[in-house]
Amino acid sequence: MVNITKLQRRIDPIRKAYLKTLNLYAPTSLIKYYRNKYRNNRSKYHDIEKNLKKCRMPVSVPRYLAVATFYPLIFLPGFLIMGFYIGGFIADIFTGNGYNLPP
Repeated sequence: MVNITKLQRRIDPIRKAYLKTLNLYAPTSLIKYYRNKYRNNRSKYHDIEKNLKKCRMPVSVPRYLAVATFYPLIFLPGFLIMGFYIGGFIADIFTGNGYNLPP
């Protein structure tokens, strides 16, 4: 499930209260890893937990950490390739003999 949406569903039409849900995919292995780290040392993650409760984000600390780790790992190869090509282009402009980029 790679459903990155923030949905609002009305739960009380009189008071106009909404239930917010956040659906983000994270591998269960990462969630288990961060759950063990969180259980071993809860005081280390106290600020994250406090801020998640304040902003009323419906996600646990281990799941939040798993999502925050998973998506940068997915996009890292693309960013490295783009950085290589953009850096080569800029080096070619400034030095005149930068990287030899394929057409």
